[in-house]
Amino acid sequence: MSDSTVQTAARWSARLRAEDCTEDEQRRFTAWLDEHPRHREVFSLMSGVWASSAALAASHRQRTATPSRRTVLAVGVGLAASLFALPGAPAEAMVLRTATGERRRCTLQGGADMLLDTRSTVILPPTTGTDRAWLACGRIALTLPMGAAPLRLATADCTLTSAAGQFDIRLLDDGLAATVLDGSMTALPTSGQTEPIAIGRGMRLTLRAGKPPCIDRPRLDDLIAWRTGRVAFRDTPLAEAIVEMNRYSDRKMEIASPGIGALRISGLYHTGNMAGFAHALTRLLPVRIEDGPTLRIVKL
Repeated sequence: MSDSTVQTAARWSARLRAEDCTEDEQRRFTAWLDEHPRHREVFSLMSGVWASSAALAASHRQRTATPSRRTVLAVGVGLAASLFALPGAPAEAMVLRTATGERRRCTLQGGADMLLDTRSTVILPPTTGTDRAWLACGRIALTLPMGAAPLRLATADCTLTSAAGQFDIRLLDDGLAATVLDGSMTALPTSGQTEPIAIGRGMRLTLRAGKPPCIDRPRLDDLIAWRTGRVAFRDTPLAEAIVEMNRYSDRKMEIASPGIGALRISGLYHTGNMAGFAHALTRLLPVRIEDGPTLRIVKL
């Protein structure tokens, strides 16, 4: 989703809560929703994420049933607005984003340290008692030192909470992968799972649409390589490796011959160095590279 659409949705969430919100503003909000189906989708998603976060937490404390998606969306606007604004005063969410190939570090008000990977977007409410954030897209490295405020990180798939530790959290095309490097974390899925999922040190929780939660123990050195501008492949299909490398570069690479996407590649490569990666492919695999605006991989 585009950063401008996310930011506009966040502003409308706050403005609709304000006591001085006018009928004209409500009409303009409706017009904005109708401009494009994506506007309604993003606004509903944002509202639903925050609403399900609050509702699931309350449900767990009270040991009641998890609310349905319809119930979550029905109360979504009000709950989302309450997170993004104080009653009677307009407010705007802060949107942190990174461009292609960029990494960005920030420290939240409560003491949490966050490193955003390439093409990532995080939304922060303007006023919070404890740190809250919404990971809209991309990947983050998160550190919660002892004494920092507990963090509640919402995504479209779940809400992650922790009091201390180090974590790697990445949004997938169809879900989320959350890894605990140190400490512990609790995940509250937005659907299909009524009980919280505890994630301990060295464990990775993967949530994918239509599949049960999966917990494994990945190689942590490979997992965190992106923090130093590298990416690790271990017997990885070439098609997957290219998708990962393309995330970090404006100059893209594509497979031009059928079948070679299944070839396997291993090694540690610098993100953004597409020319160096292409050169390595010609030495390791039976392929050649056709130069141009897009680097085309052709079978020998």
